[in-house]
Amino acid sequence: MNPEPTRPSTHIAAPHPPTESLVDLLEEAIIVAGRDGTIIEWNNGATRVFGWTPDEVQGMSIQSLQSAEAARGLASAVQQVFASNTQWHGETAFLRKGGESGSCEVVALPLGEERALLSMRDVTARRKKFEQVSEERHLLRSLMDGIPDIIILKDSDGRYVMINHAHRKLTGRPDDEVIGRRVTDLGLPEDLGRLYLDDDMKVLRTGEAMVNREEPFSFPDGKSGWFLTSKYPLRDTAGRILGLIVIARDITEMKRAADELTETRLRLSQHLDNSLLLVAELDPDLRITRWAGRAEKMFGWTSAEVIGRTMEELNMNHPDEAGRIAGMLQNLTSGAQEHSTLRCRNVTKDGRVIHCLWWNSVLRNPGGSVRSCLTLAEEITYTVETLEKLQASDRLLNTLIQATGIGYVQLDSAGRILAANDRYLAFFGADDETALIGRSYLDPVAPHHRTLATQHLTNLLAEGRLQNAEIDLLDAHGQATAFEFNANVENTGDEVRIHVFCRDISERKRAIEERRAMESKLQETQKLESLGVLAGGIAHDFNNLLTGVLGNVSLAASEIPEHSAAHGFLAQIEKAASRAADLCRQMLAYSGKGRFDVKPLDLNALIRETTSLLGISISKRTHLDFQPAPSLPAVLADATQLRQIVMNLVINASESLGECDGTVRITTYTAQLDAAHLAAANAAPDAKAGSYVCLDVSDTGSGMDPDVLKRVFDPFFTTKFTGRGLGLAAVLGIVRGHQGVLTVTSKPGQGSCFRVMLPASDLVAETEGDAGEPTEQWRGSGAVLVVDDEDTVRTVAMRLLAYLGFEPVAAVDGFEAVNLLPTLGDLRFVFLDLTMPHMDGQQTLRELRKARPELRALIMSGFSEQDISHRFQDGHFIDFIQKPFNLTQAREKIRRLLA
Repeated sequence: MNPEPTRPSTHIAAPHPPTESLVDLLEEAIIVAGRDGTIIEWNNGATRVFGWTPDEVQGMSIQSLQSAEAARGLASAVQQVFASNTQWHGETAFLRKGGESGSCEVVALPLGEERALLSMRDVTARRKKFEQVSEERHLLRSLMDGIPDIIILKDSDGRYVMINHAHRKLTGRPDDEVIGRRVTDLGLPEDLGRLYLDDDMKVLRTGEAMVNREEPFSFPDGKSGWFLTSKYPLRDTAGRILGLIVIARDITEMKRAADELTETRLRLSQHLDNSLLLVAELDPDLRITRWAGRAEKMFGWTSAEVIGRTMEELNMNHPDEAGRIAGMLQNLTSGAQEHSTLRCRNVTKDGRVIHCLWWNSVLRNPGGSVRSCLTLAEEITYTVETLEKLQASDRLLNTLIQATGIGYVQLDSAGRILAANDRYLAFFGADDETALIGRSYLDPVAPHHRTLATQHLTNLLAEGRLQNAEIDLLDAHGQATAFEFNANVENTGDEVRIHVFCRDISERKRAIEERRAMESKLQETQKLESLGVLAGGIAHDFNNLLTGVLGNVSLAASEIPEHSAAHGFLAQIEKAASRAADLCRQMLAYSGKGRFDVKPLDLNALIRETTSLLGISISKRTHLDFQPAPSLPAVLADATQLRQIVMNLVINASESLGECDGTVRITTYTAQLDAAHLAAANAAPDAKAGSYVCLDVSDTGSGMDPDVLKRVFDPFFTTKFTGRGLGLAAVLGIVRGHQGVLTVTSKPGQGSCFRVMLPASDLVAETEGDAGEPTEQWRGSGAVLVVDDEDTVRTVAMRLLAYLGFEPVAAVDGFEAVNLLPTLGDLRFVFLDLTMPHMDGQQTLRELRKARPELRALIMSGFSEQDISHRFQDGHFIDFIQKPFNLTQAREKIRRLLA
């Protein structure tokens, strides 16, 4: 390996004696650096200042003695020395060996062409002291500028040393126009400048502060006013006076306000003296301190006679009023009242009794104690005496009117109240008519009738008479009540008096409204009942027709070969007839006669089952949200019809969303309904108060306006392009058929909520299961009596029975059936229609069982089993079949009857 080359330029040369010893004795750091900034020589002073020894700085650049921010300081000094060949002097930051920073004064001079000498003195402590003093001076200036009063620092010769922002703002002079000058040098009026300077010199001379002196000011820009000035001497730690501080507050506005207050008090005093009312002021001991206005004219006492005395000492208060007056004064002075009004009798200097109306108020000092009491009074003797006469004459009239139970009020031509009887006062909760006298007739009128009342008054003044006008008035609680008004005008030539008679007709109007509401509800009920009867009758007749269709179709299907193409045609006929039967069931549901298989059901479970099948029936953009209540009681209901309710309501809610995304929320819960709730809701006539299971189906759709909402339960009504039958009308019929309640709430743009409420049951809900398919090969035998007035039904029933192996015997009505019975031997059962002329199914069965008590009966009807079962109290050996029916349904019913 080649040895590392030596670099003589980085070696720290030892000073030549005796120079070496002298240099090391110096406090300053002495450094010799080459042209490139490399340290060549380094004395002990440099070690003390920087911390590095001569050996440690070998090869170091002079730039290493400074931080990165100040790295060019010493290097620049060296370059300038070489460039100018002259001495350089300045101050720069440096960096000690441990990383601590400091400040130093630097003197650099050239030593020949290749070296420079740097003499550096550590001035870190001095720099820190200087910065501390600068910071303190900055804080002082900030403090002075933050104070709104003028602050000035002056030296011992009275010259400005420092001013604050408030001084600059008020005088408009910057610092350079003020600092170093005396106040007399600032262009102020000579007398003011001399006044200010004399005060300065006195404080500097005596060392005594001048506090809160009011002094005028006037500046060259025309601004003038008043200062509240304080001047304090500034001393050093030895107590010598170095200068003074001046603090001046601009009190111009304060003095102006004080002058205005004085002027105001003077004017007020003059007004009080000239007042048309008695004006008196009392001290806290109730002694009179002011007696002005009409005081002397009212009572006869002069100001000199009453000042310093109390009204009680002067016997100004009537003996009978002493307690009231003392109580009023006690309330004022104790703080219970700040103002009071009192009408009382007083006594004048000559002993005359007068009536006065007093207005009293108290003035308190900041501590809350009474400073004085101001009282104003007006003599109302003539008014009181006139009023007493009027009241005496009015009492007779009021007694007559009072006996009629009618309110009476008297108005002037401007509509101001002059008098009122007790009936009128009682409505507003007034104790006497003085509370209303002088008030406008419009004051008690409800806001929505004030325009009408104004028009009535105009017409009354023009025509002289008003009859049967209805206006709402506000009672003492702000509630509007209907009144009927009759009035006439009395014109004496000098004045106009309006006599108004009124009576409360709110009960009458309420009764009329209730009657109208009852009539409307009765009409709605009658409409529903009429439509229900119509729908039930149509459904019954159609069921008879459909029984013939379905029965014959099922028989025909059983008679033809399995591979025959006719099966397809028959299936289409049966499908169409079944759809017609569904429509009949909807019509029966609307009529309230459609409950077929009633059992205790779990509504939550039924909803889950139904909604799981609705995926293809509702929009994909509909979000179904089911919120079931836990532990929901069972309901006695027909499961098929409850499914129809859920499906109709959910599909209807989904369609209301249109093409938008939305939510259909299904919620179940329980509620207690009383008679009032049932009366207000769309309840079935036989609905009873108690516990109900509630189903809410709400949506976020477009909602309905009032016109649509009124017709929403009408049969076949729809807002869609095409309808699907009875729809919500069937839902209403099903709910009413279950003794339930159906309500709907909706607003345009806010969606709709249909609420179904069914009576809760104490029974345990049954779980639906498959009934199992009937045995298709089952056959019977023996005679069967078929009783039906409809030829189509009777014929198909006999064919079905014959196909099943029975020997049917026909009767067209109940009379014929009773007459045929003795001719028949062993009779297996009677196939009996419920609705027939002359003798219905119930009567026919009763007559047949008189002869054969154990006769079994299969009742057929277009109505539901639930609707007709209550007619047959003796229900043994009886079963029911719903029209229309087919072969399979008939076989199963007969098999169960004979089992």
